[in-house]
Amino acid sequence: MSWSESDNASWLSVSPTSGGVTGGAGGTSIAVSVNLSGLAAGSYSGTITITAAGATNTPKTVGVSLTVNPAVAVSVSPTSVQLGVSQTQQFTATVSGSTTTAVTWTLSPTVGTINSSGLYIAPATISSTQTVTVTATSVADPTKSAQATITLSPPPPPAPTITTTNPLPTATVGTAYSTDIGGHWRNSSL
Repeated sequence: MSWSESDNASWLSVSPTSGGVTGGAGGTSIAVSVNLSGLAAGSYSGTITITAAGATNTPKTVGVSLTVNPAVAVSVSPTSVQLGVSQTQQFTATVSGSTTTAVTWTLSPTVGTINSSGLYIAPATISSTQTVTVTATSVADPTKSAQATITLSPPPPPAPTITTTNPLPTATVGTAYSTDIGGHWRNSSL
């Protein structure tokens, strides 16, 4: 007895599409596959119909249901910050397309620390300007992540201090004083 198959959805396919059974016994396996290309997130329904000429219970139909979940996407906020010694920054990750919204946080290079809530703490010492990349990776789909950039800046150099070896003269109101290269004070009005 020969049979044939048909389906009513462009995203649904069956293989093989026809065959035969001899001797009244045995069976044939049919592989059902779907093509997600071009399908938006949502629910889809289709039907596979198997027809065998001369069979008493032909045609037979099989319903097929397909749910396409939205793609997982991750974003991080803020996307860039500039920090100094021991400063902190709270990063926030948003995961869409999944009910699991958890992320793991990593740094590259590992300069400073970031906790499981996205709180970054800059190191206590920064000797030169450097860039650190913060990555939030989806727990639901570890192939999806987002990044932010931290620019770490060293503290400014200390202000210069001026010291003198000669004490300042006792000033008289209205009198101008100056010093020479050797640090000797003199009354400028003289």
